[in-house]
Amino acid sequence: MKSHPIPIIHPLHVPAFKIPEKTILKNQVEILEFSGIVNEISRVDIVFNSGKWNENAPMIANSVAKLFKSGTRLHSAYQLSESIDFLGSTINVFAGYHGFTISIYSMRKNLIKTLTLMMECLNESVFPEDEYENYIKNLRSKQSIREEKTEVIADRVLKNSIFGKYHPYGYESEQDYIDQLSLEEIKNYFQKEVQSQKPTIYISGSFGDEEIKFLEKLFSEETYIPQQENVQHVITPSSNYIQNIKKEKSAQTSIAIGSTSIHKTHEDYAELSLTNTIFGGYFGSRLMSNIREEKGYTYGIYSILQTYRNSGAIFVQTETSHEHTIACIHEIQSEIQKLQEELISDDEMKQARNYLLGKYLGRMDGAFAQMELYKNFQIEGVDIQYFNKFAHTIQNMTKNVVRDMAQKHFNFETMYQITVGN
Repeated sequence: MKSHPIPIIHPLHVPAFKIPEKTILKNQVEILEFSGIVNEISRVDIVFNSGKWNENAPMIANSVAKLFKSGTRLHSAYQLSESIDFLGSTINVFAGYHGFTISIYSMRKNLIKTLTLMMECLNESVFPEDEYENYIKNLRSKQSIREEKTEVIADRVLKNSIFGKYHPYGYESEQDYIDQLSLEEIKNYFQKEVQSQKPTIYISGSFGDEEIKFLEKLFSEETYIPQQENVQHVITPSSNYIQNIKKEKSAQTSIAIGSTSIHKTHEDYAELSLTNTIFGGYFGSRLMSNIREEKGYTYGIYSILQTYRNSGAIFVQTETSHEHTIACIHEIQSEIQKLQEELISDDEMKQARNYLLGKYLGRMDGAFAQMELYKNFQIEGVDIQYFNKFAHTIQNMTKNVVRDMAQKHFNFETMYQITVGN
């Protein structure tokens, strides 16, 4: 049998991030350009510096996003939907923690028409009462279904415990919040935090001078009101670190463990990202290898290092059978201790490093991905040059640093432990 040569495995190289071209309009609106796609698809994201952080009460920003295309002075929700579909376009609206984003996907030939429809929604939305009532009705129905899921309850209680029940980072949808929503508050938020605020515009894919000039025409004549500065939300952590919530007839127990952590601007962020990857951040992690592969306690378990503009958190989440709940929590604690006490192997370090660098390399694959990465860094208030520093740090990180990071940032004794099950 003829043998084939084994291919050479080369170290991953993450290139420096290419800075987009920028146009600043006379009213200080920025247009950032990410070109490079050969097909005829265009994407435009219009981002306002608002989101959940600027709400007066939970779920208002998300409700504005859901009702953005609910009707204008000129067209009903149905007419708007039909017009957008006819163009083969998509207009998605998303309320993040620190950004309210209108995202458009369109064929380049229809981009100007799609932008015109979007601007109609932005400038002429009336939020019809019947559409609002239908939205609330559907929201209550979906929430009733969500409340039956143990993993949803565990996630909500964990975030409530870490940040506080009403903190933007800490709340999830609840029936009480839905009952407290009002159409007047939704309209006020839209006018104050979206319509009146200066956006940042990102365009990627297929576009040219015609599309850029049209964007300049749409936004250059607008007058924007300075946003209220220094909006503050105080973190109010729970004093109850262990909560066992009974859920009758549940097939499994959901486990959620976590605590506050660092965000992207912290000097340890890159090192902790790799440490968390080794711990529970991918399929080959310590948690997966032990609790899924060896013990068979769960189908999947992950640890997430979640970053926000003003904070961060580590979440460990899984589902297991009722009889294995205590053992599963014990193994999570054991894996933390091992990372804190023992140096990992060279192979494990190499595998996790290559995975993380490959993941970050994928975030630069094409104009759409580059725009998404750059946009998210800006929303979190992080200079994109930190992305280049991140790759360099991961490539040169040692096993000793993994142990140091585990000792410094993983403290099982101060982590909240939430279980929801029968």
